[in-house]
Amino acid sequence: MTTTLSTRPSPRRWGRWLPLLTSVPGLMFIALPICALIWLGVSSEAMQALWRPASLQAIRVSLGVASAATLLCAVLGLPIAWWLSRDPQFGARLVRGLAMTPLVMPPVVAGTGLLLTFGRKGILGTQLEAIGLSISFTGLAAILAAAFVSMPLIILSAEAAFRGLSSAHDDVARTLGASAYVRLRHIVIPQLRRPLFAATALCFGRALGEFGATITFAGSFPGRTRTVPLAVYQILQRDQDSAVALSVSLIVVSFLIMILSGRVLRSS
Repeated sequence: MTTTLSTRPSPRRWGRWLPLLTSVPGLMFIALPICALIWLGVSSEAMQALWRPASLQAIRVSLGVASAATLLCAVLGLPIAWWLSRDPQFGARLVRGLAMTPLVMPPVVAGTGLLLTFGRKGILGTQLEAIGLSISFTGLAAILAAAFVSMPLIILSAEAAFRGLSSAHDDVARTLGASAYVRLRHIVIPQLRRPLFAATALCFGRALGEFGATITFAGSFPGRTRTVPLAVYQILQRDQDSAVALSVSLIVVSFLIMILSGRVLRSS
């Protein structure tokens, strides 16, 4: 009597591979444009274009704007995240919805709102002009534009970090007579260091790639407000090598930020 072994894959094996197979189309949709840029970006012409003065100038402006915007987001956004994490009884949903609105707002609309607020004829523009402070179409405008669209990311991530903060060690230290400063330095900050670093990294990455709000509120002036995304848009038609090289530089930085943030969060 012979026994015929079935070659049909077991349900367990299908259950292991089915999620991967269904994710392939989405991964290809994301990977193909990135691979196309990298394929063209590694050419010698593109690498040479990356070291041109205009390209280096745009990179310098982008790094400066993103760094300043991230610092501004941390100063303004972390208190909001801390307050929201305390489960306030009044206005929490309204405040959270308001704080998250720039995340889904079209960037050009965000830039228009900033222009109508801080521009020369904006709501606060007249008062600012009276004291000699002109914001629109300056480097400060580029920083404000990047911070406006990036702040929801740091609020969202920091709120989750604050909610996950364990109070057990803090309570024990309090009963042992530790001061508020000692508890903050040795208990609270070590627990928050990694998730808050990841939050600021995501905020920096978003600020680095901002385009719509910046070009609307700050313009595209070489050496002052022309960031890498604006430079790519400006030179794409006449200098594809430089545009591709700058695009690849942003892709590399963005990829490193996402990898680093993921490792920090997993190890926290």
